[in-house]
Amino acid sequence: MLSEKLNFTEKIKKLWLNYFDESETKILFWILFVGFLLRLLFVIETQNSPFIQNLFSDSKIYNNYAVNIVQSNNWIGDKVFFMSPVYPYFLAVTYKIFGQSLYVVRLIQIFVSSLTILIAFLIGRKLFSKFAGYLSAGMFSVYSTLIFYSGIILSETLQVFVSSLLILFLISDFKDASKKWFVVGIFLGILALFRANILLFGFILFFYQVYKLFKNKDNSDFSFKSVSLFLLGMIIIIAPITLRNYIVEKDFVLLTSNGGINFYIGNNANSIGVFVTPKDFNFSTDMAGEKFAEKFAQRDLSPSEASSYWYGQGFQFIKENPGAAAYLFLNKILLFFLPEENPQSSSMDEEFFRENYSRILQLPMLSFSIISILFIFGIILMWKQRAKYFLIYMFIFSYLIASIIFFVNGRFRLALLPVIIPVAAFSISTVFESFAKKEFSGLKIGIIITVGFTLLINVFAVKPKFTDYEAYQHLGDIAYNENRLDDAIYNYNLSLIYQDNFMTFVNLGNSLAKKKDYKSAEIAFNKAIERNPDYELAYFNLAFVYTQIGNFDLAIKNYNKTIELDPNFENSYRNLGIVYYIMEKYDLALEFFNEFLRVSADEKTKELVNKDIQNIYRILENKK
Repeated sequence: MLSEKLNFTEKIKKLWLNYFDESETKILFWILFVGFLLRLLFVIETQNSPFIQNLFSDSKIYNNYAVNIVQSNNWIGDKVFFMSPVYPYFLAVTYKIFGQSLYVVRLIQIFVSSLTILIAFLIGRKLFSKFAGYLSAGMFSVYSTLIFYSGIILSETLQVFVSSLLILFLISDFKDASKKWFVVGIFLGILALFRANILLFGFILFFYQVYKLFKNKDNSDFSFKSVSLFLLGMIIIIAPITLRNYIVEKDFVLLTSNGGINFYIGNNANSIGVFVTPKDFNFSTDMAGEKFAEKFAQRDLSPSEASSYWYGQGFQFIKENPGAAAYLFLNKILLFFLPEENPQSSSMDEEFFRENYSRILQLPMLSFSIISILFIFGIILMWKQRAKYFLIYMFIFSYLIASIIFFVNGRFRLALLPVIIPVAAFSISTVFESFAKKEFSGLKIGIIITVGFTLLINVFAVKPKFTDYEAYQHLGDIAYNENRLDDAIYNYNLSLIYQDNFMTFVNLGNSLAKKKDYKSAEIAFNKAIERNPDYELAYFNLAFVYTQIGNFDLAIKNYNKTIELDPNFENSYRNLGIVYYIMEKYDLALEFFNEFLRVSADEKTKELVNKDIQNIYRILENKK
């Protein structure tokens, strides 16, 4: 048994020495130690923070999907994938093996993030030099955003890992080039399961291979076999997802159905280039925009049809406003390199965690503002050898375009870090080398262009006004669910200081109504209606308040308004029946109770309503 363990250890050591020599091992040990320790401490100190214990937005969707898979043992599912299919299955497998523990998930992610540090070294060493490799690993180790996402229930840590492997194999030398391209196809397909827009790079790379094949048929790196295996690698990964989507809903969706709504969010008259929920759009209950689109189509839509609708709306804006669309596109390029992370939700915002939950993130660590400047400088320095780095330029260009045609989000650019950081490391190593040789002429153009582009970003980019309103709204939701109503009201009011939002007024009204402060709740619901007159739930909740204080006429008016906005809002029919029952208008009560039975699929509630109907018949019978 002992000899088997020794043999295994020897094999691991031999495998390690295939990639790292002894001197590299000593330096990398300390870089890895620092990176792992920072990640581990961040996970430990934030384990009890409210946004880890109470997931929101994408994190909650991923987690709920994973829990449902494990509990139902239905690993195929019954709906087209809306978001990345990989991460919920990663969570599900983890829960299946270790139990439903977010702590275990976060520990696995810090191991994966730490392993990416090693890959960063290999990329930097292969592309540039050993020194650039050390710098790449060091920058990955202490980059605060990577530390943050290693402990967050989102897919970014796994994305960066897969992206790193893709780049490493893309620049590696294989004895058999066809095997290389097959592996590249595999990893490109896997990365597409996280970020479907990476397929643009896949298409460009395919046409580049075909071009090289026909230009030089004797080139072994770009043979017919290589091109075929590259396509096969992608198809092996992507085709099962496409087939699965078609089987479960008879709808052709290549990977996910969120492309249309994301395209519209980044391309409409009110777009500012980052994630902003469309006006009068309830993203929490209709994330794909299907219900919203169905109102205009006046029929049920499949996920692909809803996505096509939103693509159409985005393209219509571009067609009708070419100047504004071009300006928006250029601004998104600048925003991509902006130091701010522009998070989709402040509940999962590095800055909010830094200020409220994490001392580790308060340490002076590497930020994107430094990385982006060094990256731009490095890209310019590499231009002299652009033929050598052509595939890297291709990856950067395609990923940038594929991102900004939608909208800019700090975490969406993370998959580009396996290129950005080594290039930034190269710029540092080149400056050191120039100082050593006292030759600075090759740096002048790079410095001028980098300074100019940095000024352009900071002076001309239309920066979004980002606030913490959503974080405080979610803190209010947590307090409300835990029945800490005073805390809920406090946080909702804090949220409103940052942004006047109709949903926050609805939530505030719910908290006040639960405290039986009906007068204040009435004011809150009316403010929500003023801000969004088409939000049916605000009318329903206001009607409920009027029911509680006995103002039945206003209750009936608002329940009817709810039905006008949404004829399938079943609880409005039931509550109208109850109000008319209290008013002893039994004929009207029966009418609305029966309407509830017609539209509802809730069998338990239907049993209760049937009992109410039978009771009315008894009352009417006794009156005869």
